[in-house]
Amino acid sequence: MRVGSLLGVPVAVNPWFLVILFLLATVGLLPQALVLFTSVFFHEFAHTLIARTHGLRSSQIELLPFGGVASIDELGGLDPGLETSVALAGPVASGILAAVCWLIQNNWPLYPELVTYGIYSNLALAGFNLLPALPLDGGRLLRAHLAGKRGFRGATRAALGLARILAVLLMVGGIIGLHLGALNISFPVVGVFLWLAARREEYNSRYLFVQYITKRRQELGTGGPKLVESILCPASMPVKEVVRHFLPQNYHLVYLLGANKELLGYVTELEVIEAMLEKGIDTPLEALPVHPLGRE
Repeated sequence: MRVGSLLGVPVAVNPWFLVILFLLATVGLLPQALVLFTSVFFHEFAHTLIARTHGLRSSQIELLPFGGVASIDELGGLDPGLETSVALAGPVASGILAAVCWLIQNNWPLYPELVTYGIYSNLALAGFNLLPALPLDGGRLLRAHLAGKRGFRGATRAALGLARILAVLLMVGGIIGLHLGALNISFPVVGVFLWLAARREEYNSRYLFVQYITKRRQELGTGGPKLVESILCPASMPVKEVVRHFLPQNYHLVYLLGANKELLGYVTELEVIEAMLEKGIDTPLEALPVHPLGRE
């Protein structure tokens, strides 16, 4: 549900956000809840500001019951440097806000309990978001780190796998706490929301990948010299399997290996991407126009 905008960025709240806000108000914790969600908004808005400096658009900031998310259009997590910059912006912003609260606490006697809560909530927000699990910032940093070795798809799967493990641990921890009589309801609830967020991230990443390969198609052949990576694949391999090995910072030549282990020739990255877009993801490499070795 949209509630307004800031500097042209729409701000929305999840219905469950309002439910949690109401419940906290009924037990006298509304001021702390407002401090927490203000911190979350500041954290997410920092992502949008850094994204804008790189020419990316932010479709909205959504406040969720246990956090928030900045929806950034065209965020090619396939550009590791760009994803690292945008991902780090949130934890850095939370650290700055914690430092501001600390300065207020030590220099001006203004609402000391809330200011102290602001320090610890922002430190906790930064620390939690640095966990290596998508869609948390730490998961995006992990994907950016792994993308150079595994490609975008493999790096995404690894970060999503860690997210699911973390979600299960939180839920199991909540159950164990209930059995021991020390239940902290936030653990299983955060675990459930993290699991659902990981599912949504997996769904969104498929569209991100399509955007990426479209962009690569436009970039190939433009600009100055490019670093070229060679890949050797069976001629029968479908293009969807080949693209998974493409690394964001390189361009690729794909060499085809025949049934008798002979080199048949090569295809370019652009031709693989074009086949994926126009002929389907299961198109075998041998169905592409193959350039014989020794020729341009």
